[in-house]
Amino acid sequence: MHKRSLYLVGSVLLAAVAFATLAALSVGVRRIYAAIHPKVITSFSSPGGQVSGLAWGDNSLWLVDENRRIYQLSANGTVQGTFTTTLYATDLSWFEDSLWVHDGNNIYQLNSLGQISSTLNVGYWSYSGMEWAEGDLYVNDYNSGTVYKHDRSGNQLLSWDTTFLVIPRGWPMMA
Repeated sequence: MHKRSLYLVGSVLLAAVAFATLAALSVGVRRIYAAIHPKVITSFSSPGGQVSGLAWGDNSLWLVDENRRIYQLSANGTVQGTFTTTLYATDLSWFEDSLWVHDGNNIYQLNSLGQISSTLNVGYWSYSGMEWAEGDLYVNDYNSGTVYKHDRSGNQLLSWDTTFLVIPRGWPMMA
C-alpha cells in the first residue's frame, strides 16, 4: 500500500492518507471521480442525491448524500449496502474498522448497523473536512481556515492556519 494524497475538492482540508485504490475524490456533486493526479482513472454517478462526504475503508467506498443515506460501494460504484442516518452528515472517515461521521458539530463513530457507538464533541462548522491519520483526528474549520488536531478522546492537541491553501489550477475535477 502506497501513501497517496486525498484531495477533497470543495473542502480546504487536504489529507495525506494510506489509500489502496483511489487517490483523489470529488464531493458536493452527483458524480464521483477517482484520480491519480492529474489523470482521472474512473468516475460514476452518485447512487443517491448530492454527495456530502466520502471515505475509503473495509475495501469499500463509503458515500453520504444530502438525503442522509450512507452507501457502501465497490471501487467501481456498485452499491453493496445502504442505510439511513438521523445525522446531518457533512463528511465521512474510516478509522478503527468503523465509519465516522461529522455532522458539523460532533464526530460520531458508527457500528455496522449505522448506530452511534461513540461521540467526540469538537464543535466545528458544517461542511468542514475531517480525516483520521496515525491515530489522531484532523478537522478543518471552514469558517476560520484552521485545521485542528485531536487525540482519540477528542482533546485538541494543536491547530494551524490554512487560509493560504488554494485548489490547484487545472485540477481535473473542476471542469
